[in-house]
Amino acid sequence: MKNTLALTLALASVSASAKDNMVTELESGDKWLRGGFASANVEYDFESQSSGAKASVDEDVDLAQVSFITAFDSVDGFTPGIGFSVIKSEGDDNSVTLFDVSAGGLFKTKEQKTYAIFGTLNSSNDDDVRDSLELDMRIQTSSLGSDVYNELSIDAEYELKNDGTTGGHTLGVSTEARFNINPQLEFEVLAGLTLETDTDYSGDISESHDPSINFAGQLNVNLIPSLSLEIGIAKYFSSGVIGEGGSKVDVEQDVTIASISLMTRF
Repeated sequence: MKNTLALTLALASVSASAKDNMVTELESGDKWLRGGFASANVEYDFESQSSGAKASVDEDVDLAQVSFITAFDSVDGFTPGIGFSVIKSEGDDNSVTLFDVSAGGLFKTKEQKTYAIFGTLNSSNDDDVRDSLELDMRIQTSSLGSDVYNELSIDAEYELKNDGTTGGHTLGVSTEARFNINPQLEFEVLAGLTLETDTDYSGDISESHDPSINFAGQLNVNLIPSLSLEIGIAKYFSSGVIGEGGSKVDVEQDVTIASISLMTRF
């Protein structure tokens, strides 16, 4: 279930904000540190196109993650920043540690809207999990002074070839909004759509992917001005077709992720 584990880790990075939600709020001198845990349940449903035979697979995954991002002094209106995250995953039969390093920056338009662009190298301690290169653009779409802060994200990820496995590159678009309930409570919602190219494996095995969707909600409790408790839930739905030789199998995937973390800004 290596592929299940890798996918779950990627989804957990979204729900637990391993790459930091609302990054367009980052300013010169800011340092954001987050640590947390997540629990994921992954359900696979398979159906043979030729015989109609069905099967299901269920897997639970526990994750622990730490992430950090900081921004430096602005130069000619551009604020450079760097970040990293480490995610430790324990599945039913395996354990994987994912880590990434990001670099990029932020700039403001004449309308005082913030844009953020970061490039990321994703890797792991497991040779069966492919490394990847990622380009992520965040756009502040809410107006200044609004009670609702909104951010649009456009993300492209290129999976590197590994042991004959190619393809599986993704392009995702998501929007996230934060509602200020009171000075101590905030609520965030996220909705996203991801397109993925076909994946080819060694042994004449291929997998086509339908567009996938994900939704998430998160409650932020501001314990003190610089420390927040974050409690989140996320859902991910995807489907596709696995082909081997002349046989094809329809597959549907349903992922549920619950997360809790502490976020400090200093």
